[in-house]
Amino acid sequence: MNQTHQFTRPFTLIFVITITALGFSLPVASRAQSGGPGTDHGIVDSIDDMKLDIRGGGNRHTRTYTETDQTRWLNSHGQPIDPGDTVGKTVDVRWRWITGGSEVLSVQVSSSRESSRPAPNTDSGSTETRPSHRSEQVLRGQIGGSEAVFRLTLEDGKVTGTYSQRGKSYRIEGTYKPGRMSLDEYTGEQLTAHIKLTLDDLETTWTGTMYNVYPNNNQYPVSLSKSH
Repeated sequence: MNQTHQFTRPFTLIFVITITALGFSLPVASRAQSGGPGTDHGIVDSIDDMKLDIRGGGNRHTRTYTETDQTRWLNSHGQPIDPGDTVGKTVDVRWRWITGGSEVLSVQVSSSRESSRPAPNTDSGSTETRPSHRSEQVLRGQIGGSEAVFRLTLEDGKVTGTYSQRGKSYRIEGTYKPGRMSLDEYTGEQLTAHIKLTLDDLETTWTGTMYNVYPNNNQYPVSLSKSH
């Protein structure tokens, strides 16, 4: 009789512990699968390998969201746009929690939080302002034999915009002067390439070279034409 009691007691204890542990684990698993929607705003750093990187907007750190085929990309008027058109712009992001991270529902260019251009310099006591020379260009062509599209804004000697190739988009910053552009390509905050371009005599085609700086030092020929 004593032997039977000694055998049953440990078995019962193990059974109770197992059931209790299972009961605690179920709510945790449930929480990992669910989560309400949230919002974020900031500047799009890059869109690469189904990942969206956002910086700024009241948060000093870069945030990464997972994009899907159902993610909506919108301009400030709510109209669909190409994902690459949001790179370098301030956007409002709607997302929801998923297992292991967060999933983007929509990305919309923000009309209320767009970075404003610096005010022109004025002399004390004078209302005269210096005119700003601004133009927007879409350049299409090839880099190293692959199709590429540049969407650039040229203003007062500076260049900003995006560069897209093979479904990936990158941020572009640089400088220009008549017939020449010197551009830097960024993947997130990382400088990944330098691009030197020269405009031909007909002022229709930019040619030059891309110099990779990370993760390799390859060089690629560049040929881009203005798209109207």
